[in-house]
Amino acid sequence: MKKTFSIIFILFLLTFGYYYSLAQQSKLDSLENLLKISKQDTNKINILNQLCWKYRISNPEKALEYGKLGLSLAEQLKFKYGIAESLNNIGVINKNRGSYKIALYNYLKSLKIREELGNKEGIAMSLGNIGNLYQNTGNYKKAIDYFQQSLKMDEELGNKNGIATSLSNIGIIYYHQGDSEKTIDYFQQSLKMYEELGNKGEIARSLNNIGAVYQEQDKTEEALEYFLQSLKIHEEIKGKLGIAYSLNNIGLLYLKQGKHTKAFKYIQRSLDIAKKINAKENIKEAYQSLAEIYSKQNNYKKAYQYYQLFSEMKDSILNVESSKQIVEMQTKYETEKKEKENVFFFQAEDGIRDKGM
Repeated sequence: MKKTFSIIFILFLLTFGYYYSLAQQSKLDSLENLLKISKQDTNKINILNQLCWKYRISNPEKALEYGKLGLSLAEQLKFKYGIAESLNNIGVINKNRGSYKIALYNYLKSLKIREELGNKEGIAMSLGNIGNLYQNTGNYKKAIDYFQQSLKMDEELGNKNGIATSLSNIGIIYYHQGDSEKTIDYFQQSLKMYEELGNKGEIARSLNNIGAVYQEQDKTEEALEYFLQSLKIHEEIKGKLGIAYSLNNIGLLYLKQGKHTKAFKYIQRSLDIAKKINAKENIKEAYQSLAEIYSKQNNYKKAYQYYQLFSEMKDSILNVESSKQIVEMQTKYETEKKEKENVFFFQAEDGIRDKGM
């Protein structure tokens, strides 16, 4: 059973920080207090969307509740900007939970509205999120296409945070395609930019990703150094999703070294955290890792049990029918977009003829 080390799949940020931390608690408290006294207006929608985004890692269920409330009110008030934000946030939460079909549905709806509004920054974020989803489902051709579209738009906007995220996501694609040299190059570019921005959450993710590539190259000491640095920052900022990834990677590294007890300790901790935040991808990774540990220890009964759990979780995240529906939704979106472009073209043609007459 071959096991590759986990690369953290980076989501495109909105205008808020990626991780929950103690320093953010006062901000959350302020938003909660503002929500209690807010009227049924666009300001309340913005508050609900901010709360949704800030809770998405530490408390996904609460985040989803705020997201749905924000979406409902935005639809009532016909506040398109708010609708797009809510849809995007809900998409991110579902993507993190492994509900890709629901995530793509929300991403595409959000993208369509942002295109109607001409919101370039929002469009870049949506393109990145869709690319991220295709990356997770193994459609690397579509993923890199979306990432490159997003990168181009962020470069036009001068959005350094978006550029850094695009660079990292493109690096992940090269990782999956086996091009270590390009992977490291893109990851290092991204890390440098995040360090300039002081974005701790993304610094931690970048460190993890570089560590994963070094591990693939059997540079164990370098890999462990990067993984431990990543874990330390994730713990400082209370980024539970990142902690789960880092713990799993460290556990896999010890497994490769034959240190089964240490490996079990780290991977079990990763599984416990993943279950608490209902992070299905992480749960799946941990089940597969534990199956491998028991296999190495010749405990085939336990290995089989965990491999079954891994297989069931994998099927629940993305079965064949879900994959087909994802393709169908993408095709529907592209068709509608093309039809809209044709309408604009014929309108322009009519306008030219009218002017000539």
